[in-house]
Amino acid sequence: MAAADQPHRPRGNTAGATEVDRLADVTVKRSVSLPDDVADWLDQQPNVSAAITAAVRVQMARVHLDEVLRRAGIEVTEAGRARWRERLATPIPADALAEGRRMLGGAG
Repeated sequence: MAAADQPHRPRGNTAGATEVDRLADVTVKRSVSLPDDVADWLDQQPNVSAAITAAVRVQMARVHLDEVLRRAGIEVTEAGRARWRERLATPIPADALAEGRRMLGGAG
């Protein structure tokens, strides 16, 4: 059977989506319920779909990173995340930044 003759098989979880909801078989329309603060923020965005897509992709990457770390024997915890956030919040000292630029041949 040729690919064009094969029945449509939706990708991923498309519960509640119909063929009418699909645009070019790449985009799926969803309806979601959101807390007021999230809805208010989205109302201020020039492209709500792009804002949601970016946020979900960040979460997808975080879940993937957590899984990679778990496979390497590193268990990610909220306490560990908080420690790294605090450590990374400190600006890089100017002399260390200059040395890094020097080592990169002035790049950056």
